[in-house]
Amino acid sequence: MSVFKYFAGALATITAVLMNSSINQPVSGSDAQSDRPPNALTQPVTLFALKYGEADTQVGVVKGEGGYFGPSALVVADDGTIYIGDDQNDCVKRFDRRGNLLMKTEPTRRIAMMGVDTSGRIYVLGGAGLNVIRIYDSSGRRLRKREGDIVRHLLRIQFPEDRSDWEQTLELNLSQGRELDMLWDMLHGEFRVTPWGDVYLLPEHEECEKCRPYIVRIPSGQVTPQIVSLPKELLKIRLYDRARRLYHCARVSTPRTRRVGREWYDVSGKRTESSYEVTVGERLVVTVYSAQGSLVRRISLPPSEPSDFECSMAWVDMAGIDNRGHIYRVGAPLRVFRVSRKPDDPSFHVRLGYTIVEYDAAGNFVGVRAVFSYPPLGGEVAWYAVDGAGNVYWVEYYAEHLEVMMAPVPQSAR
Repeated sequence: MSVFKYFAGALATITAVLMNSSINQPVSGSDAQSDRPPNALTQPVTLFALKYGEADTQVGVVKGEGGYFGPSALVVADDGTIYIGDDQNDCVKRFDRRGNLLMKTEPTRRIAMMGVDTSGRIYVLGGAGLNVIRIYDSSGRRLRKREGDIVRHLLRIQFPEDRSDWEQTLELNLSQGRELDMLWDMLHGEFRVTPWGDVYLLPEHEECEKCRPYIVRIPSGQVTPQIVSLPKELLKIRLYDRARRLYHCARVSTPRTRRVGREWYDVSGKRTESSYEVTVGERLVVTVYSAQGSLVRRISLPPSEPSDFECSMAWVDMAGIDNRGHIYRVGAPLRVFRVSRKPDDPSFHVRLGYTIVEYDAAGNFVGVRAVFSYPPLGGEVAWYAVDGAGNVYWVEYYAEHLEVMMAPVPQSAR
């Protein structure tokens, strides 16, 4: 079966499921259609839907300069509840799995990155300059004292004597009273919250070849940051597991590696001129470290040469890791079709054919877990997640509402 026919069949099935779901009416596994996308391990279901708007039970999606803007983050907690960073309504909202609102936080301006720990505390990186940390308890109340204590400790950080140009710049900013400049450097890189509540700040200084790689870690329940010297590759760490291990991913060429063109089509089905080349057929080498930076093991995804299907995707991100050590990757199609979700506004369009695939703890390809659409929103948007059990979640956008979808763990893996 060709890649195009695969995605056409998969998307037709998913579209049927989505169109048959109604606002705030969840679809159970027994109610979902019996057929499923070819090679997908489970049938996707709609958990709930939310209309666009400013009400507590809605989410904000607005049109501005450069396109549409809306929710910026999706997080699934260990208890199964779902957090949505409602950026346009300046708050984080927590829903149960039927779409009932459980909580919304006090107002926060600009939600760029978000994390939730096992105690239900919510960590937000935001502010107009992306230099503000907001922390909320499980009821949505802002923990101002804890925020202030963390910021004060960050501003007093003493790096080791073998300081880089980057560290000296921070010291200069501090001596001149430019505290926000310093926090910009520290927070504008990567902001990560682990399931156990550690906060990692990965400063944007990896381009300096002389820089010794320091990562700032704020241990769970504490306000005093730690300076951790780790292998430089961990500056771009993307995955953590529940055993507090860190996963670094690097692409390695194989005999099947080659450059191919990506084709883009507008909402009328006409091929555009925005095609460009991507590399396919690479193997992903995952290096696992302890929280202290010591090497634990290496995994190759896949262990041997990639399959035809793996060579048919442009891999763009890591979706997560579950409690079994299974790793989830996000793939983009080589033929990108745009579909408008607003008949009167072609700019509100989604891109079809994105996938999330699963690999087991040994690196073997397990299968396709989800086929979904890229959202019609501008800016950095996190619209998919994986929970500890291995359920896969994402958001599908429509003209007047969005739907939170889930692909459950295959019955054979439970």
